Amino acid sequence: MMSSALRFRGRFIAFAFSVVMLFCVQTALFAAGPAPQAPQGPHIYVQDTQAVKVSHSGDADAVQALVAGQAQPLSSASADLDEDGVADLLVGYSTPTSGVVVLHRGNLDAFAPQSQASFLAIARGDFPSPFLPNAQAFNVPVRPDFLATGNFTGSGHLDLALASRGGNTLYIFEGDGKGKFASRQIITLPGAITTLAAGEFGRMRASTHLIVGVSGAQGSSLVVYRGTAQGASRVTSYPLTAPATAVAFGDLDGGPDSALNVSSTGDGLTPRLAGFNRIRFVYP
Repeated sequence: MMSSALRFRGRFIAFAFSVVMLFCVQTALFAAGPAPQAPQGPHIYVQDTQAVKVSHSGDADAVQALVAGQAQPLSSASADLDEDGVADLLVGYSTPTSGVVVLHRGNLDAFAPQSQASFLAIARGDFPSPFLPNAQAFNVPVRPDFLATGNFTGSGHLDLALASRGGNTLYIFEGDGKGKFASRQIITLPGAITTLAAGEFGRMRASTHLIVGVSGAQGSSLVVYRGTAQGASRVTSYPLTAPATAVAFGDLDGGPDSALNVSSTGDGLTPRLAGFNRIRFVYP
């Protein structure tokens, strides 16, 4: 009888203790207010900036300009240029004599750790550099104010297009799928180049379209080129009431095809690009 009473008392004390603890927890939660809600939808976590440690190789005078601090960054473009599944980075620089483009190859270890050491380093918050330490530099004929990548030569690999702001020449460099480029095509335009962009236009996905803003004695226009086996081929041009300053591809009307957004100054204009899809010109 005594043993049963002790067991009952022990259970009662345990139950009472649980109730008291639950009451304390509820009181603490009430005093603290509602719990913060987790952010909804996709979000990005950003770390502090850090310098990328890199060693340049390639054309001797290009490397010298970079090492001596005589190269000023102007432009950049990202794409998988060596076809290893990781995005690379192209950076255009001006130098005292002309221009330089530097290829930073993406580091697979930064996005998909390849060793136990990498996993342990990331767990400590020590993340690998997004680029491999060796960067390839090569000379280009002009200041590369504009860089664009795409299949402009029909080779199936990503090529490079570049131009100087205010110049009238567009340069196409053919890519080999391994991060190397060779000069392929030089296109003279009927005015000063004001902007440059590349993207897939409409349903013609096998090659890339180049969009070039031009302003000259005959007025301002948007010139459209399409990549072919013979190089970038002019498709058409559209007049503008003012020079184009920026171009971006995107789905503007919810249709199956991408469209083009062009920023400039002046009056509005909304033409239809026959055979491709709609272009929308936006004038602030």
